Amino acid sequence: MIGILHRLRKRKLVQWTLAYAAGAWVLLQVLGLMSESFEWPRVFMQVAFGVAVLGFAVAIVLAWYHGERGEQNISGAELVIIAALLGLGGAVLWRGNARAPAPAAKATTVAAPAVAAAAHAPPAPPKSIAVLPFENLSGNPADAYLADGMQEEILNALARLRDLKVTSRTSVMEYRSHEQNIREIAERLGVRTVLEGSVRRDGQTLRLTIQLIDAHADKHLLATNYDRDLKNVLGLQTTVARQVADALSATLTSYERGDLDRIATNSGDAYDRYLHAVALFRRPVAGDEAGLIEPRRLLQEALAFDPEYVEALALLSQAETWTYPTGYEDPAMGRAAKQAFEQALALDPDSLDARLARGTYAVYVSKDLDQAISDLGAVVAVRPNSADAQMMLGYALRRRGRMDEALQHLVRAWDLDPLNHARNGGPISTLL
Repeated sequence: MIGILHRLRKRKLVQWTLAYAAGAWVLLQVLGLMSESFEWPRVFMQVAFGVAVLGFAVAIVLAWYHGERGEQNISGAELVIIAALLGLGGAVLWRGNARAPAPAAKATTVAAPAVAAAAHAPPAPPKSIAVLPFENLSGNPADAYLADGMQEEILNALARLRDLKVTSRTSVMEYRSHEQNIREIAERLGVRTVLEGSVRRDGQTLRLTIQLIDAHADKHLLATNYDRDLKNVLGLQTTVARQVADALSATLTSYERGDLDRIATNSGDAYDRYLHAVALFRRPVAGDEAGLIEPRRLLQEALAFDPEYVEALALLSQAETWTYPTGYEDPAMGRAAKQAFEQALALDPDSLDARLARGTYAVYVSKDLDQAISDLGAVVAVRPNSADAQMMLGYALRRRGRMDEALQHLVRAWDLDPLNHARNGGPISTLL
């Protein structure tokens, strides 16, 4: 035994082992931080770890070999051989990981990306729908907000109906160009029907054209045009939502019928600015403070025309709340968010939009988890198709330590918004 230890010390294997372990640990830590920052696939770190293990074996063999010769120097040719071996080993690990069958999921494990699961997914519910981005046929790019805002409003109106499953806007935005056929899009989004539309503005006249398509049967369920004066488009989205719901044989509760019949504002100017703000609010760039400046300005203009516009107040509160963490938690932003939802609730204590705004504020600004769970739970109970409410409630429950309940709501948010990688790569993965 003593002889073996002496030979190990002579060849400096202990020093090589410690030096290699320290260097590999530092390198893996740096790669781990980079992987999180740039959202690299998990397989990258698995391959990096495997290569580090292979490299350790190579390093020990070289240390022993050079120790026999009484030197610890490595030639250029040997460095090339080492790099080739590590590269080959990394490629083998990568391919092996890619081809390996996925492990059996636990009862509380979320399936991997929706695309991979689509082939084995159950048939889409008959009353499920995706509202694809509407096409702007006006010829003027400045009118694009009318198409985007109208699509969002119709999607929101449909999402309020419990009897329907409605895919969230973030996931459908990938199909703005409609490069894939309708059946492929429906399969990937997990829905049976797809609503397409276009908006054409001609002076003060707006024409909305929609087509409701059963993607499975490849047939039209509804196709119609709506011609409106721009000052008289109020309520158009609910008219479309009602016709779509009828075409899908959706059952509406008395509350939902009343919700659809309610006109949020009587000011065409306020509604126009609200539509514009809605179109901008959901853009990916709206995730930072700069991206929210224009939606906030438009909502403030809408409220100047109609100070009692509850939906505009609720959306303004959400915009201020989303600005709060990106604005280094500026107290002024928090106060503005609170003031907006308090005004909305004073006007309509039963407003679910206002309660969603207050619940979101409670998660990110006030950190009042009891208030957040109360408000967001009330929204989800009536509007289970709200991916935002499901996600926020999942966040609040997770922070409260109620992991099983949190996972249920985060999975539901994933189901409603399957292609939202920012949403689905974060909260769900932390519970697996």
